[in-house]
Amino acid sequence: MNPVWGLAWYVVTYLLVSSWVYIDAKARGSSIAVLWAILFLPSGIVTVYYLVGYRRQHERVRSRTKRERQSAVLALAAVLAALVTMFAPPVDSTMQTVYWVVSFVSAFPVSYVVYHRLIDKDGK
Repeated sequence: MNPVWGLAWYVVTYLLVSSWVYIDAKARGSSIAVLWAILFLPSGIVTVYYLVGYRRQHERVRSRTKRERQSAVLALAAVLAALVTMFAPPVDSTMQTVYWVVSFVSAFPVSYVVYHRLIDKDGK
């Protein structure tokens, strides 16, 4: 696989997840939402703290917007696609990029159902 495509898909995943983190942190009243978004994926400690600690300690100051819901579904689909390509890679490395795109498109309906049925049950 061409390393440029692998880097490109990492950047796409990073941007999708970071945008969700930024929107979520802002909705919880964080004054450092940009910092949360930048440090979320590269730092495992920040990731665990944000998901387990910060989100549970800070209530939302506003309800979820349509943009936040869309961002969360896209971020979840990108993470699911990355996990699929990591743990079940294609046999031919030249197909890695196509495989990620197919995984992302396939993960999108799954992430939509998971988000709306399990995460955002009340729609608020």
